[in-house]
Amino acid sequence: MMPGNSLSPTPIPDSFIYPDNLPVYNTTDYQLGGIGIADASQGLQVQPWFLELSGTPVSNNVVLSATNTQPTILFSVPDITEISLSFDQNMRPAVAYVSQGNPKFWWFDTTIPGYTIINLAAGITNPRCTQACPILYLLI
Repeated sequence: MMPGNSLSPTPIPDSFIYPDNLPVYNTTDYQLGGIGIADASQGLQVQPWFLELSGTPVSNNVVLSATNTQPTILFSVPDITEISLSFDQNMRPAVAYVSQGNPKFWWFDTTIPGYTIINLAAGITNPRCTQACPILYLLI
């Protein structure tokens, strides 16, 4: 709840905290996360994680890494032009991306259980995902 149920009368601008203050590119993304993939034992704000594309346009590898973790290929699909990284409350990665002009969302579905891809609505041009613990948001 907002104090006094109102906004501050004086704006207090500030910069984003690391790693959200790093330059934004379509083919890389950063997100603060836990100590390891699927390991939220130390919380979700332990270290920055880096998501990038590697390979060729015909078979783009979506690769996740951190300082203490070897690069891991999450999945491979053709013609990726944009990626966005987040984690769920159990430190499982989630990726919003555009492949062959189609927006998609790759995430861990507990009802399966396993990773799955959702095709997003046509016309979505820049899908992004982010976390606000304990909820994962898909911004379209």
